[in-house]
Amino acid sequence: MTETLDPSYYKGNGNSECQDVIEDFNLNHARGNIVAYVLRAGKKSPGTEISDLCKARTFLNREINRLRGIRSFAFIADDQPRSPDERVGARIAARCSRSSDQPDGFAA
Repeated sequence: MTETLDPSYYKGNGNSECQDVIEDFNLNHARGNIVAYVLRAGKKSPGTEISDLCKARTFLNREINRLRGIRSFAFIADDQPRSPDERVGARIAARCSRSSDQPDGFAA
């Protein structure tokens, strides 16, 4: 990647960026998000570490379900129209706020 990004939370100790890892390993969207959320967990804001890891878990469970051929992705119903990005963020936030012994989105 030739373009560098300013925020320190995008870079590791050796100034490598997680986007480089994602591209080098040719990861799909879900796997790329897993890597990005884990590597950046709590670095943008210390209070978001658990939320960031929950987001990584959500994408991991989604990828596992995809590989199993299961399409059991819950959607949040609300009355407000939202952009696709806002809908994804709302679903992830709702999943992370639930307490459960079974990981979110995991189908046995």
